[in-house]
Amino acid sequence: MDVAVTRLLTLKVKDVMTRKVICVGEDRDMSEAAGLFLEKGISGAPVVDAQGRCVGVLSAIDYVRRAHTTRTGPDPYLTSDMVGAEMSQQVRSVQPEQTLLTAARIMCEKHVHRLPVLDLDGKPVGLITAMDVVAALINAMDERDALMR
Repeated sequence: MDVAVTRLLTLKVKDVMTRKVICVGEDRDMSEAAGLFLEKGISGAPVVDAQGRCVGVLSAIDYVRRAHTTRTGPDPYLTSDMVGAEMSQQVRSVQPEQTLLTAARIMCEKHVHRLPVLDLDGKPVGLITAMDVVAALINAMDERDALMR
């Protein structure tokens, strides 16, 4: 088997995830969350409850959806400026010991760009993005090329 493929098949989520997770509280104002996104240069983040458990994900698409709904007329579901009311509530997540391939499959099947990495209590310990998967692919190819020289 190719060295790059072997490397990719052995990588775990914990090997490539971002460990410094920026989370947003579900009780935060959408404008405050937008400011955090701009300050940190991110386009999405896990949303946590008062106990620190992941209860959703807020991403740029939630802001786009919200802006579109506001322009096209009132939406009975748009009742609050709070993150908890606007976030995507269907949390697709992985655990640190799962394979990179598992995370990549979930992202592809669910058409999401980021997955919170949760501990057994449902608290974020990392975040894995589509860019992390691409970087792992590039690194595996670069390692293979270095071995072939």
